[in-house]
Amino acid sequence: RYDPLGGWRLLPRLEGAQRIAEVASQGLVGLSEDAVPFIEDGKSVLAPGVDT
Repeated sequence: RYDPLGGWRLLPRLEGAQRIAEVASQGLVGLSEDAVPFIEDGKSVLAPGVDT
C-alpha cells in the first residue's frame, strides 16, 4: 500500500506474514523479563535486560 507521507508499506496477509516469520532471523531481539518495565516506559531496548 502506498502512504503519501511515508511511501510504500508492506502489509502482508496472514500467509505472507507466516512465510516472512519462518525465514526472518535478523532484526529480532530477545529481552529478559526485567526489561519489560523499561520498554513500557518508552525507554530504549538497549536498557538493562537485553539478551543476544
